[in-house]
Amino acid sequence: MEKNTFDRVGKINNIQDFTFLKNGFCVIYGNQPTDVIIYNFKLEIINKFPKGIRNRIYFNEYESYVAMAGFDQLAGDIELWEVNTKKN
Repeated sequence: MEKNTFDRVGKINNIQDFTFLKNGFCVIYGNQPTDVIIYNFKLEIINKFPKGIRNRIYFNEYESYVAMAGFDQLAGDIELWEVNTKKN
């Protein structure tokens, strides 16, 4: 029996937010501070951002910038990142 391809991702629990991208998807998960990881459609890690207090993620039209924020019940900040260089 073939293993599910999602087994390569590992255990992802407590998903806060996710979004599909042109070449993959991004997910915010875990307890606070959360992890933010961008995967390609082969489920390989493309980019991993530092942990932070956040539960929302928004990309610009070209997917070159990302805004991560702690909204709703969180007292988080709004962080702006350049995706390729991970500059804040």
